[in-house]
Amino acid sequence: MLLGTQLKAEGNCLYESDHYFAAIELYTTAIELGFCVLDRRDTAVAQQRLSTFFANRAACYIKLVLCSMLCSLLDINGTDIYSF
Repeated sequence: MLLGTQLKAEGNCLYESDHYFAAIELYTTAIELGFCVLDRRDTAVAQQRLSTFFANRAACYIKLVLCSMLCSLLDINGTDIYSF
């Protein structure tokens, strides 16, 4: 699960830099690797890490939805979103 943890750390950096799509890809890869580990040995630690990968990926999707909603609201009000 070490590789999964490294992918999560890289995903966290991308998340902090607002690169949500790239972070989602890394979290998804970490999740896929995590399921391979769980197939071999079912441990509480592996399950906890796996749940963190899912939570981080969900946070990226939430940020993307919020950004999309904000852009829609600004567009409706005729505000130039690039003026911020």
